[in-house]
Amino acid sequence: MIRRLVLAKYQYRTGLSIMHEALPMSGGLALSLFHDAVETMAWTTVSAVEGPVKDQLPFTQLWEAVKAGKKNTDEKALPLQAVMLELNKVRVAFKHYGIVPDVKDVDRLSVHAEEFLRNTMHMFFGQEFDRITMADIIEAAKVRNQIKISEQHLAEGDFKEVAKACAIAEHYILAQFENIIPDFSLHRLEAGTDNEREIKRALSAFYNMRKSCLLMLSGGNIGPYLRFRHFAPRVQEALSGHILVSGAPPEMKKEDAEFCLKYATDYALKAQDHIRGADHQAGSYYASNVN
Repeated sequence: MIRRLVLAKYQYRTGLSIMHEALPMSGGLALSLFHDAVETMAWTTVSAVEGPVKDQLPFTQLWEAVKAGKKNTDEKALPLQAVMLELNKVRVAFKHYGIVPDVKDVDRLSVHAEEFLRNTMHMFFGQEFDRITMADIIEAAKVRNQIKISEQHLAEGDFKEVAKACAIAEHYILAQFENIIPDFSLHRLEAGTDNEREIKRALSAFYNMRKSCLLMLSGGNIGPYLRFRHFAPRVQEALSGHILVSGAPPEMKKEDAEFCLKYATDYALKAQDHIRGADHQAGSYYASNVN
């Protein structure tokens, strides 16, 4: 169920991004996504209350289906029926007849669509709209927890702690794939050898190469990764499982922290998809080491 709530919010937020582009068709496309978000939320609610459904139930009948749900003993109703039906009409005019809605109408309906999502999430699911994020659909518990910690630090304006938590999340993401390329530890070198400095350089180069290979194997992108590494401290995991963080992040602005959080969240979800396509051995490693 949480995945569908996240989807509804994602559709809405994507619609806002398109609306702010202010291009000739932006309003219509944004409004279509607002409608999709409302419809996703309404259908999710119908399912949750076990409302009566039939094939191709019209959008306009979803309110009655929720009210008649077996589990809706209080007969709670979906909010804002009249204005959501207006949203439906404007969306039909754009989708089927190419009538681009007025900018003021799109802006007004976007506010009502958000109000519908907020009220429905709270009323039927006990969830707060602002707290539902893409991190909620990350399956690996250790990764998800660190992303959630990052979100909290961002809300508090502690940008360096955002980078730190995201770096730890990235460590746990890569842990799913690290058995593919075994690691060499710099700490295993014996001090005092003549070629110690060269060996350290070689192993440092191997460390960077290994991280890059693991990044590609796990679905990452080298460009955003290099920007992320500029902010993220280095993370290592002791044999005991204790996380060691070394190096302080540089001075960061809010947009830098937002980038780190988005990078870590998107990367976690891409790696999750790669895990699903991996063989049984990789999946077993993932389950035993990351959850």
